[in-house]
This record gives sequence, C-alpha cells and structure tokens, in this order.
Amino acid sequence: MTQDPRFDAALIDADMPDATGFDLAARLREAGLRAPMIALAPYATREIIRAAEAAGMEGAVGKFQRGQMLDLIRACLEQPQDQSFNASFATGAAA
Repeated sequence: MTQDPRFDAALIDADMPDATGFDLAARLREAGLRAPMIALAPYATREIIRAAEAAGMEGAVGKFQRGQMLDLIRACLEQPQDQSFNASFATGAAA
C-alpha cells in the first residue's frame, strides 16, 4: 500500500466492536500506511498513550479534549511525512 493522498491523518477510536483501534492501527502500519494516526479514547491515560505508540500511532487524545485533539491533529499535519513525530507532544495530550 502506498500513501493514500485522500487522507492526511486518521483519528481512530480506541474502542471498536470487534477489535481495538490499536489493532487496526498496527494492521494499517503493516500494510504500509504512513499517514499519522491518533487514538481517540474516553481519557488519554498513560496506558492509552503507550498502547497508541506501540501500535504505530502518533499519540492519543481524550474524546472530550477538543482543543488538545485539534492541536494534535494540527501538529501531525504540519509534520513532514519523512520525519518522525515529536512524541513529547503526544504524551502532553494526557489528562
């Protein structure tokens, strides 16, 4: 799979009916998706952030942290695709 020009980033719910968003993210990375992915969870705890990073996601944000969600999406979109994401921002998204 090559980079899909229709997607700049993916916001993936951590809680899905048949799997976790982390499973989906890991499968997408294995398939070659390079777009930034962000986990969306009720609360962006340290455990959620660690699971997101382990799955190849750039970070996690709480569902009701709209300002932080927009900041994280903006940071992902501003990051050049060939550079690694600044993980210090992702850890700052925890409540």
